[in-house]
Amino acid sequence: MESLEEGFARIRHYPEAAPEVARGVRGLVLPEFPYTVIYEVRDDILRVLAIGHHRRRPFHWRGRG
Repeated sequence: MESLEEGFARIRHYPEAAPEVARGVRGLVLPEFPYTVIYEVRDDILRVLAIGHHRRRPFHWRGRG
């Protein structure tokens, strides 16, 4: 089971591994939980934009940040 902390660790180690959901923005699906971590990588800095529940609107995070 992958927790949120394990998801963050995966993003830190392999930041480019998750698929792009928008230009420059990636989404890591947590397999055991109904959540996706939406993040971007800029100049070696990881910025989490949102943690979205799968039942929410797919791009509700776009107005954030």
